[in-house]
Amino acid sequence: MNDKIFLDTNILIYAYSIDEPKKKDIVTTILQKYETIFVSTPVLNEFIHVMSKKKKLTLDDLKEVTQEIRQNFSVAIVDLPTIDKALSLALKHKYQF
Repeated sequence: MNDKIFLDTNILIYAYSIDEPKKKDIVTTILQKYETIFVSTPVLNEFIHVMSKKKKLTLDDLKEVTQEIRQNFSVAIVDLPTIDKALSLALKHKYQF
């Protein structure tokens, strides 16, 4: 499959979850179907926060995990021009932001 997908924080959390193996298996199966997978900088930030607070991963562990994510997924940097473009598209197509 040549489609591109953009991961939500929850999907990324399930991909690295050890206490929810069923969800991890589902996510892993889905991710294997795509060649290009994106995560955004806000998703990475939220992932780090959740994994450190709720899943109790250390910052050293999270540093390794985020390096692995950067190697396996494309990281979309959300900067001000990106936000401006997203707002313009939302207005033009009547999307919810």
